[in-house]
Amino acid sequence: AARSTTRPVQARSERRFSTASTASSISDVPPTLGVEVAAIEQVMTQLDDACHRSAALAALTGHVWSWSQDAAGCRAVQLALEVAGRNEAKALVEELHGHAAEAMHSPHANFVIQKVIEAMPTTVSAFVAEELSGSAAVAARHRFGCRILCRILEHSVASGGAAAALVDECLRYAQDLCRHEFGHYVMKAVLEHGTAEQRHRIAEALWAGPSAGHSSMANGLTRNALHRNASYVLE
Repeated sequence: AARSTTRPVQARSERRFSTASTASSISDVPPTLGVEVAAIEQVMTQLDDACHRSAALAALTGHVWSWSQDAAGCRAVQLALEVAGRNEAKALVEELHGHAAEAMHSPHANFVIQKVIEAMPTTVSAFVAEELSGSAAVAARHRFGCRILCRILEHSVASGGAAAALVDECLRYAQDLCRHEFGHYVMKAVLEHGTAEQRHRIAEALWAGPSAGHSSMANGLTRNALHRNASYVLE
């Protein structure tokens, strides 16, 4: 309780990383890519009705990526992934292949990618980690990319493969990421969901302190304990 009262700015920052769009209704969020709001509202209504769900999924088919980039359309895609049957949802996800890195930069599509990781089997969502390979540190430092990495840690890293390799790639930069505005969220997620070896690497990074220098481990730990971001990883 003491931390939340002494660090209100950070507490508010933590709440920015929810995994769902927060608009109260579709009409609150105007379309950004020319997607008709009326069409989105109709599809969402049909998705909620089992009798008309097939028609809604048919209307969405072929437009998953374009709707994912839209402020309102991304909510329809997320709902479709929740209510569709396994094969139908898998077909929708396949339309996102090749777009994971681009979605990381989208204020709307990043929510869809997070939903894919949360709702789909790892065999279906594995393409996200595969497409982000080589860009793990960039993703960890990005305000939307860090969310995607946290979801991967929560739902996919235990399966190994590309997800585990992506986390290992991040840990090459653990010293800097522990202190980064967005990267520290990923480091916290590694401590909660990563392997013992991955957690050990973060502990070593916290002891070592900033990568710019300072040979004393004790000094490195103290500097991190006093840092506004790294101190939350230490907790």
